[in-house]
Amino acid sequence: MTPISCSILNTNTKNNSKQFSAITTQVEKLDKLILEEDVTNTEVSKWSTYKQIEHILLANTGICEFIENGKKPSEEKSRTFFSYLPFTFGFIPRGRAEAPSYVVPAGITQDEIKLLLVKYKDQLSRIKVLSNLNSNDVVGNHPYFGGLNRLEWIRFMEIHTNHHLKIIEDIKKF
Repeated sequence: MTPISCSILNTNTKNNSKQFSAITTQVEKLDKLILEEDVTNTEVSKWSTYKQIEHILLANTGICEFIENGKKPSEEKSRTFFSYLPFTFGFIPRGRAEAPSYVVPAGITQDEIKLLLVKYKDQLSRIKVLSNLNSNDVVGNHPYFGGLNRLEWIRFMEIHTNHHLKIIEDIKKF
């Protein structure tokens, strides 16, 4: 079986080529990981490798919807000093937060994960060409980081996905 192919994220765009390049690399990793065996290691995480991937895709497809819709939330959550740290340092510490219920993986099949990845790739191809990508308008609230604009959500997708890819690497080591 070969990875799912889809031409997404031309990194020669005027907007955020660095983030989109990193996200493209992450999508390529997800393509390959989906083809591997599902591995569980409860010493590293209560979620298996497939559940990690499912969580990444649930979160990122939801984020893409925020970015595409561009609607200001009815109430914008405020940001704290600590909410800026992951964006400044580029990582999320492990074991610090619990995933909201709407992005907790249910344990879907490999084929369902592939379909979710195709949806995510399609969304990415649409958001990379948005003319108002650089707008400072908040388009969604993060449960821990407060109201984020489109560029902050894109950066968060990169940081969050990398966080879970590292967990997957550690699960596979044992």
